[in-house]
Amino acid sequence: MKIKNLISVLLLSALTQAGSASCPAHFKKTQIGNTVTMEEFRLPGGILIGNPDHYFDYTSIIEATKQGDYQAVECLIKEKANINELDEHNNTPLLYAVDSDNQIISEILISNGANLNLQNNHGITALMAASKIKNAEILNMLIKARADLNIQDKSGINCLILATDHNLPQTVRALITAGANLNLQTNNGVSALMLAINKGFSNIAEILIDAGADPWLQHNTGITAYDLAVNEKMDNLVAKMSEKERDEL
Repeated sequence: MKIKNLISVLLLSALTQAGSASCPAHFKKTQIGNTVTMEEFRLPGGILIGNPDHYFDYTSIIEATKQGDYQAVECLIKEKANINELDEHNNTPLLYAVDSDNQIISEILISNGANLNLQNNHGITALMAASKIKNAEILNMLIKARADLNIQDKSGINCLILATDHNLPQTVRALITAGANLNLQTNNGVSALMLAINKGFSNIAEILIDAGADPWLQHNTGITAYDLAVNEKMDNLVAKMSEKERDEL
């Protein structure tokens, strides 16, 4: 074994032994030219943060989450790091975990009390991010933990509208079952039902109508979901909405 490699092995061994029993040791590796250096990253409690296989250092839960290092996330939480840390765009670790479809880290953050309803600069929450990915487990974890179903972003978009926009009928059903408001509208007056009809997602439109979505809500232009269905010649939806109106009379 070459002297250089032997030194590296000894250094790695020393760093590993320096970590706590429950949290593996971590460090930052940097290279300038041909010179490679190892630098420990320690929090006050003694845990080393970083990844020996990459040129990353994890000094925050956000960075550990972005790199998918669930062990570092757990250790940082144990060391009382800010679980609701915000980056320059007000994204949280939980928002990063959900948006990257990382179920393990999402569960760790949720079970350790991460704030479920913090919004980033665009007004997006973790549940909104979950409403546009196909991961029922993450969605259900957030719903079970009582994430707010009806928060709207700066454009007035909410979870139900996002699930509709991404043509995710099972997500739409889950949100409705959990109690999502069927008739929230964006700043322009778009409802989930209007969007479903406009995009030709008749299966989602039927789910919404059956659940009680109002087909007579008006867009800012005055048009309704019923009008859209007539214009798009979606006769089955027109009949369903007409039947609903008769039942209500």
